[in-house]
Amino acid sequence: MCPQAVRNHGDHMKRSTERILTTHVGSLARPDEQLRFLFAKERGGSF
Repeated sequence: MCPQAVRNHGDHMKRSTERILTTHVGSLARPDEQLRFLFAKERGGSF
């Protein structure tokens, strides 16, 4: 890591009113009905 990055680490937190900022790749919890819809769509079934 370069010295500049070490000095600036933690100086501020990113903020946004336009989108949800995350610190990891993941998935939001979904209701069962929505999961059934998504799985049916992936399998090519009716939804």
